[in-house]
Amino acid sequence: MQTSNDIGELSKSIKEFGYTQYELLRLNVILRVSTIAAELVSSILVVCLLFLFLLFISLGAGFYISNLMGSFFFGFSIIGAFYLLLALIILWKKETLVIPSLRNKLIKQIQVGND
Repeated sequence: MQTSNDIGELSKSIKEFGYTQYELLRLNVILRVSTIAAELVSSILVVCLLFLFLLFISLGAGFYISNLMGSFFFGFSIIGAFYLLLALIILWKKETLVIPSLRNKLIKQIQVGND
């Protein structure tokens, strides 16, 4: 009889352990997803604000250069050429600078809680 009780208790303990492991996994997934989502939302907000900042700085610089050169075309063309040059540099260096840093940041966000 004692063996039967021990087996029943062992079976109950294994079921509880399995349920606890399931709950732990579920809570870890929720933690990681919520952390990544919060980081994504805050990053999108920062990017939008930086875009607006850059837009108004560019407009101001375009009007300032236009005033110095006496032509709206040349003033805004210089600003456009600057952004074209910046885009070409980023395109040229994306494999060595941009992609690895973004990949590392994403991996770091996914691994939150593994420490």
